Amino acid sequence: MNVNISPNPARKKDYISHSTFWERTNFEDPYSQNDRDEFKKCDHECAGEEHHRVDEYGREPTKSYCTLEIFHPSLDNNSIPPNNIGYISTCGHHFLCENPATSFGDFHIMFVVDRSGSMSASDCRPPCTRTATYGLRNSHNNRLGAVYEAVYSFIETRRNSRRSAQNRQMIVDNDTASLVLFDGSAIICAFENRSLTNPDDLLQIMMTYDIGGTTNYAAGINAASRIIQRYYNGLKTNVVLFLSDGFCKAPEYQVRDLCSKVRNRDHIYIFIRSRSLVMVRMVNIAKEYLPQNNNRQSLTCEFVHAVDEIRLIEYFTSVAESLRKHKPTLIRNY
Repeated sequence: MNVNISPNPARKKDYISHSTFWERTNFEDPYSQNDRDEFKKCDHECAGEEHHRVDEYGREPTKSYCTLEIFHPSLDNNSIPPNNIGYISTCGHHFLCENPATSFGDFHIMFVVDRSGSMSASDCRPPCTRTATYGLRNSHNNRLGAVYEAVYSFIETRRNSRRSAQNRQMIVDNDTASLVLFDGSAIICAFENRSLTNPDDLLQIMMTYDIGGTTNYAAGINAASRIIQRYYNGLKTNVVLFLSDGFCKAPEYQVRDLCSKVRNRDHIYIFIRSRSLVMVRMVNIAKEYLPQNNNRQSLTCEFVHAVDEIRLIEYFTSVAESLRKHKPTLIRNY
């Protein structure tokens, strides 16, 4: 205890559990078994606002308590929650409810991009609407360059959306991004779990990579899965943006493996320039692992047909904007 309690207030004292108290008295515990079971539980409450605020109808909030036993050792808040349900707080308690920290919308954004030979086609080119992207016209004046500009626009838009409306100062930004480039035989992790604070640096890294060979969706999905696991953070929502202009066998096993390994709120967006039943199948598999969410502002898993570079960039930008309004949902495995 951090307070002085009589008798002998100068003597340090500690808390004891209900069962220990009655054992020391040598009297029989008069409480029911149900009460005893309740007394064994940790009494630490989730700090989420919804547990401490009366709603508009005057109803009292539902409290959320730690699921572990009283005086339990603190859990590592970067580890997987028990039974893969709920979240671990920064002070090491486990709750079954929504993590209040995620309401601020911190994300790990994973770009998984096809760099196969067909991405060299010049029917879709980077518009180079920003000074930083002018160089793409000389180095990547093709489909891959259009994707690079879309990624850059996404990062810029996400950073701008994190600014406070009142004073235009950048709020604490914990978002990170990773970029996987795949073809039929090689996987390139251009950057992993990088801060969004300097989009120009990330663009320069992208521009060092060019077109590869054939297409292998499974390789790209596997790489994304490894990176998500490597940088797992229970306080972040993982967003995977998968883009390809080609056709390939549906990586059903790999998509299921990715979705089953994800331990927090994970939403997969799949973009493609040509229509493909394979991509639709990948979306449908991913949806099987997502919880129902009635919040219209929450992101979903979907297939998008981006017909040209303008549509592609517009959609990337709209997704980046929507992250600001996104209300994460809790994934529970039963």
